[in-house]
Amino acid sequence: MATVTRGQTFGATETITNTKLHTLVDDATVTGIVNADVSAGAAIAASKLDLTSSGYLTTGENFTITGVYTFTTITSTGDIYTAAWADYLTTSTIVGWATPTGTIYIKKVGNLVFVNYNITGTSNANNATFTVPYTTYNGASIVAFCRVIDNGGPKAAGIAIIPLNSVTISLFKSMTDTTDWTTSGTKTVSGQFFYEAA
Repeated sequence: MATVTRGQTFGATETITNTKLHTLVDDATVTGIVNADVSAGAAIAASKLDLTSSGYLTTGENFTITGVYTFTTITSTGDIYTAAWADYLTTSTIVGWATPTGTIYIKKVGNLVFVNYNITGTSNANNATFTVPYTTYNGASIVAFCRVIDNGGPKAAGIAIIPLNSVTISLFKSMTDTTDWTTSGTKTVSGQFFYEAA
């Protein structure tokens, strides 16, 4: 139950004036308010609520949530997944090019990871790989088509192999995974795929 502290106290023989009565009320404080003390129809601003202990969010208010919370139901009138693609090229470990350029765009929605890549440059190895920021799910490997150029030659169809429980994507210049890349000339690989993160 809430506790009311008087704004002023009076002596047994003290003269009471209107000013003292105003102070008694105006300077009073209320502490220890609990849920049972609040009317169901009270219009309390969300900024006055202790969300940590109440576990509730109020529609129309903005909140910053830190830590881990479990919600039974979340209803949104907007797209809560909208986020810009992030270019991972400079962070990725890229093998097979002397100085690779291009893009490796990454977008993660829940556990689903989308990858849109275009890597080019001078070849310096007979293989080609790059890494992604999220480990693949330990279920089954994925094979995706890609467009390739080997030694500056014509565009051709290749494959990207996304193995299970890994962050390394292997790129091949043909539809098999046994043909080596030329170790010189221009090497270009571009494609898209998505996978489930671990």
